[in-house]
Amino acid sequence: MNQTCQQCHTTFEITTVDEQFYRSFEAPNPTLCPDCRLQRRMAFRNERSLYNSKCGLCQRPIVTIYDPVKQFTVYCPECWWGDKWNPLELGREFDFTKTLADQLIELYRAVPHVSLYTTNCTNSEYNNFGLNLNNCYLIFGGSNNDNCLYGKFVISSIDTVDALSVFSTELCYEAVASERCYDCRYVVNSRDCRDCIMIDECQACTDCIGCFGLHNKQYYVFNQYVGKEEYEKILTSYQPLTTAKLAELRSQFEGLRQTLPRRASHIYASEHCSGDLILNSVNCHDCFDIKECENCRYVSNTPKAKDSYDAIFSSPYGLEHCYNTCSTTGLRDGMSAFMVWNSYNVGYSLECHQSHDLFGCVGMQKQQFSILNKQYSEADYKQLRAKVIEHMKTTGEWGEYLHPSISPFGYNETIAQEYYPLSEQAAKLIGYTWHPLLDKPANATADALVCVHCHKPYRLVKAELTFYAKAQLPNPQLCPDCRRTRRIVERGPYHLWSRQCSRCQKNIQTNYSPERAATVYCEQCYVQERG
Repeated sequence: MNQTCQQCHTTFEITTVDEQFYRSFEAPNPTLCPDCRLQRRMAFRNERSLYNSKCGLCQRPIVTIYDPVKQFTVYCPECWWGDKWNPLELGREFDFTKTLADQLIELYRAVPHVSLYTTNCTNSEYNNFGLNLNNCYLIFGGSNNDNCLYGKFVISSIDTVDALSVFSTELCYEAVASERCYDCRYVVNSRDCRDCIMIDECQACTDCIGCFGLHNKQYYVFNQYVGKEEYEKILTSYQPLTTAKLAELRSQFEGLRQTLPRRASHIYASEHCSGDLILNSVNCHDCFDIKECENCRYVSNTPKAKDSYDAIFSSPYGLEHCYNTCSTTGLRDGMSAFMVWNSYNVGYSLECHQSHDLFGCVGMQKQQFSILNKQYSEADYKQLRAKVIEHMKTTGEWGEYLHPSISPFGYNETIAQEYYPLSEQAAKLIGYTWHPLLDKPANATADALVCVHCHKPYRLVKAELTFYAKAQLPNPQLCPDCRRTRRIVERGPYHLWSRQCSRCQKNIQTNYSPERAATVYCEQCYVQERG
């Protein structure tokens, strides 16, 4: 059946399989289209807007995602995870004269919050949503990394700078949607490549420059074999890579890849899947950047998810039978949750961990059978939860994700602004808040550089200067924000369009919109054409 989105008014499809999934949560069909649902989840995730503050308990200086002007209670990780405060002391009775959203806003204001979402990080203070990071800087959404700078969704990588959606890369720069690459520069949608500069859609290639769509090739320049001796001469002519040489190289490379077909999607070792960058998965549709997932739809940046819909950022443990989650991992039978880890039977809750049977809770650790942080017997909890759900049906909240007003961040502080950019007026029109202080221009200092695109000041830290010198790369002329935006554009949107294969005219699903002039092939035609 087709349904009209209540926010953007586009028509979207709800299949019989979708309805069966929603019924498993006793939830109605969603009122928002997949894009608007993703936008709402993203509006709860502030990755990069960092502020200096003090821990509300021990008073030591901290870096946090909460601007002090908003006056939230924020603790350093040691205090927040410690035993010097009890979230149950902030519990309250459910008020059936108010919406759940209004009561969650009040509770969120009362409960302390952890300054950053990082675990087991060494010399990695300026990172967020990170696990097992060592000597990392401005990595947002990463795990098991060493000496990595300026990245998002960077997994198991070493000495990698300016990266987006990469797995197991080493000594790489400006890598996007790539896996197991070593000593590569400006690499996109490539796997198992070594010692390459500016490549796209390449697999198992070594010593290549400016190449597109090659497999198992060595000593190629702009898709032409030149041999070892000539390749080494050409490589030497490019070293060191100056800004002028990079511009010339990029111009030739862009000219080449505009003439060659692109594959509709990057799906590897998977069955019955649609989306892009899908690895070792089965029965997953409209999914992006997933690995080892099963029976999922509208899931992104997630490994090991099973039987789940509308989830994003679930690394490293994945999900099982979950609906409408963001930045949540190790959750089973969960619905409408943000930052809930290693728990089960949790709904409409935020920042709760190692718990079960929670509803409308904030900041709970190792707790159970609680609503609005007030604990009940199992029988009383189930009875009250049923009454709350019936109340939410009358307010229109049941089945939807957490209301935008609950997010403690302005829309422009969150990743929603990166993927669905809005003006302040447009954001407020659909229920989001805005942080006006974020729009104030930064003051330039004597040692600051100025971005050639946005004209904002930025600095280069010692670790990246060392990397650029070792990799024979010029210092970047774009600030980290503009470099990140360029990688997001290169990665492509979390959206599928229907279009026809440019060769056989078969209908295909791809994140290349029909308006783009790119030549896009179905998988069969791409393999036949490119080998």
